Amino acid sequence: MDDRLAVVVALKDFQDDEYSAVKERLTSSGLVIKNISTITEEAVGICGKRVEIDLAIGSTDQEDFQGLILIGGSGVRSLLNDSDLIDLIRKFNQKGKVIGAICWAPEILARAGILKNRKATVWSGAVKALEQAGVIVTKEGVQQDGNLITASGPAYANRFAEAIIQSIAKNNKPL
Repeated sequence: MDDRLAVVVALKDFQDDEYSAVKERLTSSGLVIKNISTITEEAVGICGKRVEIDLAIGSTDQEDFQGLILIGGSGVRSLLNDSDLIDLIRKFNQKGKVIGAICWAPEILARAGILKNRKATVWSGAVKALEQAGVIVTKEGVQQDGNLITASGPAYANRFAEAIIQSIAKNNKPL
């Protein structure tokens, strides 16, 4: 089986630069990316990037993927209360699979309850929400705590992707 990652993007206003940098780095390392969102239609980023959605979140099986990556941007806030996404995050976490979230997206991990008493970083606008959820918020650009990798924004997208690659290699076979 290919080393596949499920990449969550909001249908509207995902962060184009984060998506592009992360996808390019992950695919160049040999990982296969499948885009997932609430429904299977075209997603449009804040700056107009268009991305085809391969799978709906509700029909994504964590057994088919080595990890779950959440791309940020203001549109990710539309996913904060998505019960299918919360359930999927919890399933990936229960299996100890790599979970990454950048920019606003760590707030969804906090809502899923998997960041409580763990270290994470996030875009400055979501710091308070993480603190209220019992997260140990750091000021690092990229923060890893076990299987969880968070990043504070697009400036750290390449380092974020590199941490994901290293964690996938450690959890599975070398890439």
